[in-house]
This record gives sequence, C-alpha cells and structure tokens, in this order.
Amino acid sequence: MFSAVCFTSIDDALPLWQSADQTVHGIAQSALWTRLWQQNVNSDCVVLALFIDENPALLLPLEVIKQKQQVIARFAGGSHANCNFPVLFPAYAEKLSKEHITSLITCLKEARPDIALLSLTRQMENWLGFSNPLLQLSHQLNPNPTLIATLPDHFDQILERSNASRKRKKHRQHARRYDETGSWRIYTANGEAENIAAFDAFYTMKSQRFAKQGIANSFAGDGITAFFQKLFASSENEVKRQYRLHVLEVTGKPRAVIGCAYWQNPQNAATPVRHGLTVEFGAFADDELVTASPGDFLFYESIAKAIDERLDYFSFGIGEEKYKRDWCDIEQPLYDSHIALTFGGRLSASINQLRSGLIYRIKTNKHLWPLVKKLRQKLRRSA
Repeated sequence: MFSAVCFTSIDDALPLWQSADQTVHGIAQSALWTRLWQQNVNSDCVVLALFIDENPALLLPLEVIKQKQQVIARFAGGSHANCNFPVLFPAYAEKLSKEHITSLITCLKEARPDIALLSLTRQMENWLGFSNPLLQLSHQLNPNPTLIATLPDHFDQILERSNASRKRKKHRQHARRYDETGSWRIYTANGEAENIAAFDAFYTMKSQRFAKQGIANSFAGDGITAFFQKLFASSENEVKRQYRLHVLEVTGKPRAVIGCAYWQNPQNAATPVRHGLTVEFGAFADDELVTASPGDFLFYESIAKAIDERLDYFSFGIGEEKYKRDWCDIEQPLYDSHIALTFGGRLSASINQLRSGLIYRIKTNKHLWPLVKKLRQKLRRSA
C-alpha cells in the first residue's frame, strides 16, 4: 500500500526528514535548506511525500513561482539548487516505481490546481549509490555537466592529471606575492559572526564581478542574502558542518571565498562509505592582488586539505570551465524534466525542452560554443 501527500505547511513536513536515521538527498533538498528558503525567500513552498506501508519513502521539496504569467513548481532554491536529488529513505529506494512517482504528480495537481508546470532541472541520475526515481518520468540532458575530481591518497597524484609542474610553480609564485604583501592565511569560517562576514565578503566580490561582466546578480536581494547567511551560520549547521565557507585572507582582507557542501553516503548502504564536498559558489577580489590568482590559490589549497581530510571526491559543481577540467576526471551529466500539469503548461514544457536541447547542441559544439562566448562578451561590454 502506498499514498501521496502534499504538505502545504513546511513545518508539518520537516519532521519527516528526521523519521529515519539517515536519508539520501541533494544538497538543496536538505531540511535546513528547505526551511530557510521558505522562511527567507519564498513562503510558497510545498513538500510532496510518498508513503509506503505508512512509512515515508520519498520527499520532494518544491517552491511555487509565477513566471511569464504561468505558475510553476520547481526545486526550492531556483538557480541556486544544483545537482538535485529527491529525499530518499534507503529502505524503500529500490521499491519506487513510475506508478509511485505519477501518484506524486497527481497529488500536486489536486492540491495546487493553479500550477501549470513542474520543472525539475539539474537532476543527478545517481547519488551516493542510489538511482533517481524521478527520472522514470520523461527527461533530457541538461546543457551543463558537473565536473568531479576523485581524490587519491597523495596530492602529487592529482597534480599529475594536468600541468603538474606549472601548477606547482604558479602556486609558489603566488604564495611569495602574498608573503611580500604581508601575512596571509586560509581558514574555514566558524560561528555566526565569522560566517556572516565571510559570506558578505563573497557577496561583495561576486557583485563587483557580475557588474563588470554585465551579468544579472543571482545573489541579489535581501531574502537571498539572509538565506545564505543563515544557511552557513545557523546553529543547526554548526553541529553538522554540512555547509562551510573557506576563505583566503591576505593582510587581514578576504581575497577569495568558496562555499562548499559536505556529504557522505549512509552508513547502512551496501556500498562503502564515501565522503566528498561540492563547491556551490566562489568569488575572488579584483584588486591589486588579482594577478596572484587568489581563486586558483584557494582551490589548490582546498583540494590539498580535502585529501588530508581523507575525502573521496571534490566536486566543482555545475558548469564547464577549463580550470575545472585541469583537476577533474569525472563528468557527471545532469537531467531536466518538464512535466505539464495543465493544458497551458504543455506549451511551456515544449518550449523548455526545445530551448534546453538547443543550448546543449551549442555548448557541445567545439567550434560554435567558443564563438558564442566571444559574442556574448562583446555584447556585455557594449551594453
């Protein structure tokens, strides 16, 4: 026996995350992320829950937005929710069928008939040894993959993947620049005040870079700022240390910041326990030390630290960049599902599918994509 429930009150759904010792979920599908997003950014959030034999088997936290005159449900977090994966309860993971997932869609339609489209983007196919049951619905490749580095026993081994001598030389040169400038350190923010200060430093750096490139700032807005400040600074996170901010500071000033999420597979899983981190965002200061590559320097040191901490994976998150390729040996595809819930939603689903397919073809064309990037940069500079 199974049943589906749509919780329109987040407070009613939150205890379900704690009803098992461990769950498997994406970084943006944690209880903390869901609660803080609803409290600070979008009050219109729902949680779809599937029960098997009256026990929770799957949770799907969503936010509801209005986009181009249509009401859309998507992963809570919007563009900040990447590498998505529903909340699975391991005991039931292998029992989830397409019929179960379809029942969740039907439940959402009945509870919220105003929603025209369910847009589930940037989904992982597998996570921590479990398959994504949502991909039993129609789906397509997302234009952007996730790039991941498996971490060996020794740092020298990962350096050898690409330009080892060049990386060592540049890192020594940049360290000397910092030494000549004054004292420097790399630290992980601890406590409320330090975490808020670190995020504020990131926000300032990122805002300046977005403005220089002519890109809309996806971190702008008091609600989003409060969300991220609380995500890293909350007392709940201080206990679990799932979300952490790493900072490169030179002469008392932050010069680079990366925000990371740490994860591991359940202890009772059939596969060995694996630990890793995913970089959610990063920024560096465009000041007198920019030629000393503070962003690259912080990544170098963070990867070395991850190896010292015996992590198994270092994920650079979503997006194609050359500096990521220089470290990584795994390309993880991501998938999108656009499910129409009303007649009007069918057109939006078709447009989203066509648009995603077009972007994928452009980005995977080694001749066309560089030209598109150059044209985009010229248009931004002239704007």
